[in-house]
Amino acid sequence: MKIRLLLAIAALWANGASAFNPADVEKLRNTGSCPKCDLSQFQFPDKANLRFAVLTGADLTGANLRDSDLNGAVLTGADLTGANLTNANLVIARLNGADIINVNLASADLTGANLSGSNLSGSNLTAARLVGAILTGTNLSGSNLTAARLAGANLGNSNLTAANLRDADLFNANFSEANLTDTNLTHANLTGAILTNARGLKRF
Repeated sequence: MKIRLLLAIAALWANGASAFNPADVEKLRNTGSCPKCDLSQFQFPDKANLRFAVLTGADLTGANLRDSDLNGAVLTGADLTGANLTNANLVIARLNGADIINVNLASADLTGANLSGSNLSGSNLTAARLVGAILTGTNLSGSNLTAARLAGANLGNSNLTAANLRDADLFNANFSEANLTDTNLTHANLTGAILTNARGLKRF
């Protein structure tokens, strides 16, 4: 057992991987600020449980939240610029008005999440699950939503300029008043999608 532990530590050291620090969780809970913290569950499952945590206005710029459990968390007005939320659980989380610029949300689960008025420009949402999510007035310009699942999502009045929605599932999604200028909708499923007064939509 000791040999295995030493080998694991050596591997982490060799790869330059940052280690999960339990103190970071407490710092976030107590101060609402933890920029560049490592709160991932990649190496330490179940340690970064932040389910339903109230983190209104939290500073999480550049934080590593890979695989973290933020189910139902309140992140209204939070700054997550440059954070890593790959495969994170953000089901029914409240991210309205948050700065989520250049964030990695690949394969994250945002089912039913509220992202209204948030800034997701330049973010990676490849294969993310956004079923039933609220994205009204959201800035998604330049974001990558390849193969994302947005069935029933509300993207009314959102900015999707130059966003990539290739192969995305947009079944029954609402794009009323949305800006779709230069948006890539190649092979996207638009069955039942609402496109009333959507701007810049190119037929393909």
